[in-house]
This record gives sequence, C-alpha cells and structure tokens, in this order.
Amino acid sequence: MDSARRGRQFIVIILCAAFLVRIWVLLTTGGSAHPDEIFQSIEPAHKLVYGYGIMAWEWTYGIRSWFLPSVYAGLLHVARWAGVDNSLHLVFLVHFFNLLFSLTVVYAMYVIGRALQSHRAGAIAALLGASFPLITLFAHRPLSEVPSLGCILIALALIYKNIKVKNVFTMVLAGLFLGLSFIIRFSSGLFFIPVLIFILIKYDRRCLAGFTAALGLLLLAGGFLDYITWGSFWHAPIQYFNFNIIQHKGSFNGVEPFYWYGKLLLFNGQFLVAFTLLLFFMMGAFRGPFLSFLCILYLLCFSFISHKEARFMLPLYPLILILVALGIDQAGKALAKQEHKQKFLTVGFTIVLALFFLAVTPKTIRKEIGYTLHQRGMFLGMNFVGRQGDAKGLIYTDHWCFSGGYFYLHKNIPIVFCTPGEACPLDHCNYAITSNQSFPAFLKQGWSQVARFDNAFVYKRLAI
Repeated sequence: MDSARRGRQFIVIILCAAFLVRIWVLLTTGGSAHPDEIFQSIEPAHKLVYGYGIMAWEWTYGIRSWFLPSVYAGLLHVARWAGVDNSLHLVFLVHFFNLLFSLTVVYAMYVIGRALQSHRAGAIAALLGASFPLITLFAHRPLSEVPSLGCILIALALIYKNIKVKNVFTMVLAGLFLGLSFIIRFSSGLFFIPVLIFILIKYDRRCLAGFTAALGLLLLAGGFLDYITWGSFWHAPIQYFNFNIIQHKGSFNGVEPFYWYGKLLLFNGQFLVAFTLLLFFMMGAFRGPFLSFLCILYLLCFSFISHKEARFMLPLYPLILILVALGIDQAGKALAKQEHKQKFLTVGFTIVLALFFLAVTPKTIRKEIGYTLHQRGMFLGMNFVGRQGDAKGLIYTDHWCFSGGYFYLHKNIPIVFCTPGEACPLDHCNYAITSNQSFPAFLKQGWSQVARFDNAFVYKRLAI
C-alpha cells in the first residue's frame, strides 16, 4: 500500500475521531453560551422565519451582514417544514450543522500539511486540529468566527493544493471561499493582500485573474446584500470598521493588555508544552514561511485591538498547528534515518500531544465558557415556558443578553426583563424565570414554583 493511500485512510480515521470529540464537547457544554452566539446569528434568523425576535444593538448600528442569519434561517425553514417545533431541537440542529462544517478545517489542515511537506505532516496537522481544545470548543457554536474559519482554511487548502497543477477553476473556488469568509466575518479581510501577493508570486496570470475575479464577485454580492438589507452598498463592513477602529466602541465589552493573546498561546502557564510547540513552530516556519507571516500579521493586528477574546484567534490556531506539524515531521526525519523509526517518533509524539489536548479540554471549557453551565438552566427555563399553552407573558429576572432570546422561548409572548430591586410591570405576565442569585421579592406572594432546571427557577402566577 503506497503512502498516499495510507494517508487517505488515516485522514478518514482522524475525521471520525474529530467528529466524536466535537460531539463530546457539544453534549458537555450544552446550549449556546455567549450572547453573540444568539443575538448576532440565531435570534435574527428566528425573526426572519417566525417574525419575532430581539434585535440587539449590532443590528441597530448595522455592523453585521445578514448572510449568516439567512443561512441559519434556511435551516429553520427546513426544520419547520419537517415539523420540528422545540427550541432545544432547533438549537441542536444549528450546532450540528456548524459541527459538520468545522470538519472541513481538519481536512484542510491535512491538505496544507501534505502540500507543504508530506502525507505524514498533513496527518499530524489534522490530528492536532482534531483535538486542540480552542478549536473543538468553538466548533459547533453559532459564532461568525466558526464558519468564517472553515472558509479561510478551504481557500488556503485549494491554493496550496493547486500550486503544481495551476488549475484556474480551483483558484476561482479559492477566491469564492475567501470572499465568503469576509462576508461572514469582516476581520477575514486581513488575509486578502497577503494571499493576493502569494498568488502573484506562485501562480500565472490566468490563475491570479480567476482568483481575483471570484473574490471581487463575492465582495460585490456582499455589497448588494447590504444594499438590499441596510439600504447602502457595503454598509455593514464600513459601519463595522467605523465602530471598532475609528470610534473604538468595541472596548466597552472589556479591555485587555497588548500581551493578552501571547499569554493565551502560552497555555496560561503550561510553559513546557508551550515551549515545545514554539520549538516545532519555529522549525516548521522555514517550510511554510507564508503561513508564519499570516500568523504574525493576524496576531499583531488583533493585539492592538483593546477588546480581546479567545475566539477572536480562531483563524490563527490551525495555521500555528500546521507549522507545528511540519516541525514534528522534520524532527522525526532528523532523529531517525529509517522510515519506520520516523513514523514511530512522529506519530507517537503526536498522539501523546493530542491526548494532552483532550485532557485539558474540560479545564479549557470551564475557563473559557464557564457561564454556559450557569446559563443552561435559564435556557431550559425559557424552553419550558415556551411550551406552556397558557403562557401569556414572561418576567425574566436577569439581563436580556443572557436570556437566550425568543429563539429559546420560541413563543410570541411579551418578555419583561428586570433585575432584583426593580419595579417590574406584572400585567399580562403569568410566568417568571429567576436564578437563586436573583430572587425577586414579588415572587413570594401570589406565585408558585412549577419547575427547576439547575440554578433556574420557573414560577407561575396563581391568578391574573
């Protein structure tokens, strides 16, 4: 059996393993955690399909494209046609769709590693991508970074795979996917100029023209979508740039120091592992200088932005791991002359590293999205109230952005958001959801507890 066939068989096994790891993370973390997962994607999708929903401030400023909510709206239309009417099932459908698409990242890492060095390097990259906690953690979540990452990696894989063949159609596909990544997440535009320069150096004029035309076509399509939805051409990316870069308003979500991402990439104190990965990264950087340049560019640009989150680095993690894989493969060749010894060293070390990634995944989940476990009960409470035929109105005793919105409630009734100590208008509200940290005084009289989900209590008003 030749190495190419063994590589293809191994990547199928890795993809199956990646799927199982992502399913495990999905079942462990439960529903959506970050407000952006709801109010930047699935809540506006819910409004497109069902006609009601909460429109967050992003849609007031107009800094988001309607493309991603429209994709999720398509899924909801299919579910509606199939008779699915439980919000938890709808959430799982969106999560599962994202999970499946995230497997393209793993396969693309294999393709890029193979193109740069060998089938073994590609398999090592894929195995690391299948197990790395900060990739698997976000793989199913309805954040714009997730599908955008898939489109970026597909574009890069097509570009690297096509260097020797120089097929124009392949470059057209690469341009389409890179353009799509920008429509989904505007920060992907950082890759445009470096990729165009790379293609200019490595490809002929026909391929460059095909790639550029396809990229331009997608950008025009995104502009027309904004014109239809917002009333002006390229409205969303212009407003996004103005809001975050010119006005610096993104900082109200929190400010972190310049070195915050560096600390994150050093595994927050796991210096032995971080040093090992850095060593292999430096070895691999010589084999993939363009990828290393993209890593440095992306890291520097986002380090200058005050508001920082681990998910903002999603496009960076696969690129780093590909270079690490190249370094591991090179180290195996340097330490052993025989093929079987090289395979033993590289595959053995990669499996150990992948097992370490899996071992630290639960800790990473608790650190990065610990509020998921806190909010899960509240989401289940919203789902419960939405399934009650007599529900006329709901009081939610927490901030609106942590409610799950109408996507989780999935019932067109008024929602009154209030915090303990506030005077809540009780008219027409016969259900209330509260946590044990925010128990309002008005629930002590005239209300009865009807359900509890973890830390969430659901009350029903005895009479209106």
